[in-house]
Amino acid sequence: MSPTQTIVFFSSYPHKDETHSAEVVGGAAYTKSLLLQLHKQAPQVGFTVYAERFNDEAQPSHIDQGIQVKQSWKRNNIHSIFQSVRDIARQNIDSVVVSYEINMVGGVMANIVFLLALTFHIFKRKKIYFILHQVVDSFDDIEENKIWSTILFIFKECLFSYIAMLATELIVFEKQLEAHLPGASKAQVIPLAIDGPLKITKEEARKKLGLNQNEFYLLYFGFLSPYKGIDTFLDLYTKEMGHLIIAGDGNPNHARSESYNRFLTSVKSNAVAKGATLTGFIPEELIPYYFAACDLVILPYKMFFSSSYPLSFAFSHKKPVLLSPALSAYFKSEDMRLSAKEAGLPQRQVTFELDTKDVLSKIEYIKSNNDKFVAFASHISNYRNWSTIAQKYLQILHIM
Repeated sequence: MSPTQTIVFFSSYPHKDETHSAEVVGGAAYTKSLLLQLHKQAPQVGFTVYAERFNDEAQPSHIDQGIQVKQSWKRNNIHSIFQSVRDIARQNIDSVVVSYEINMVGGVMANIVFLLALTFHIFKRKKIYFILHQVVDSFDDIEENKIWSTILFIFKECLFSYIAMLATELIVFEKQLEAHLPGASKAQVIPLAIDGPLKITKEEARKKLGLNQNEFYLLYFGFLSPYKGIDTFLDLYTKEMGHLIIAGDGNPNHARSESYNRFLTSVKSNAVAKGATLTGFIPEELIPYYFAACDLVILPYKMFFSSSYPLSFAFSHKKPVLLSPALSAYFKSEDMRLSAKEAGLPQRQVTFELDTKDVLSKIEYIKSNNDKFVAFASHISNYRNWSTIAQKYLQILHIM
C-alpha cells in the first residue's frame, strides 16, 4: 500500500537493526526510537530518514523496521551534506524534520553549509521542524576565559536565531530549555519519552556483569564530555559512597580535538586512581543490564542545555537519581514537580551539592527511602510514556 503522506527526517542514525551505535551522536538512538513509534501509530505515513554514511555499510539505502533509510551524507563532507539537503528540497513533500545536535554534521564549516542549504526548503515552501537536542544558555560554567565565553555566547545567539528563522516550529525537551531560545514563540515542549519497564532483576544483571551482589553501585552513563561533570564528581567521590561505574567513552563529535583528548586522558587517569570502574563504550545489548544492576544513577552535569537520555533510562528502570545543581531546573517542568509531589519526595533530596558530605547524606536518604524514588520514576514514566509523546509529534506534524 502506498503511503498517504511522506515525512522526511534529517538526522544522525544508528546502524541497521541497532539502536545505539558507537559512531553516532547521542540523539541518533532517540531519533530512531521516535520514528519507530511514529510508524507504529501512523502506518499510513511513509517515513524516510537521510542519515550519515558509514564506511563499512553495504546497503546505503535500505528499509529498517519499516523506515526508509538513505545513508547519504558523511560528517565534515560538505559536498555530501549539501547534496542531501538539495535532494530533500527537490522532493514533493510538505514537511522536513531536522533532529539537530550541534556538530552533528561535523565542524563549523559543515554546520554553516548545512544550515544555509536548508534555505532551499523555505524557497520550496516546505515546513521545517527542528528537534533541538541541545539549547545552550551560557558557557561560563565550562569556559574559564570570559572573552571566549562571551564570543561563544554571541555565536550561540546567532545560531539559534537563524534556526528559529528557518523553522516552522522548534521542539525542545524541557521547559527550562525553551527559555534559552531567542525564538521561544515558535517552541513547543515535548519531553524525552521514557521506555516501558524492563524485566531484568538486579540480581540477574549483576550476575551477568560479574558484579558483587552486596555492593552499592553508582552509575554514570554516557559520553565523557566536559559539560557532563564527571571530572568534578570524581574530585569529590570517595569509596564511602559505594562503587562508581563510569559507563561510556569519548564523544565522536570531538574526536579530533586535542583539548578534548587531554580531558579524556585526565578523567580516565583520575577514575583509575579513585578506584572507579571504566567500562568504555557499552554494547547496546548490555545497556539495560548496567541500569538494572546499579543502585543509583548520578548526573553531575555542569550545565543544563540538553535533556538527559541516561535520566530517561534511569526512570524506565525505576532507579534513584541524583541531579547536580544545574539540573535542578528539571523541576521547572510541571510533570517533574507533580511526580515528585505524588511520590512524597522532596525535590532537595533529588539534587546534590558539589560537596562530599552532601552526596554521602543524600545516598543515606536514598537507602532509607528507595520506595519514594521508585514511585517518582513510576509517576514521571506515566506522564512521558511513548504513546503520549508520539501523539504529540503526530499532532505537530498534522498527521491524523
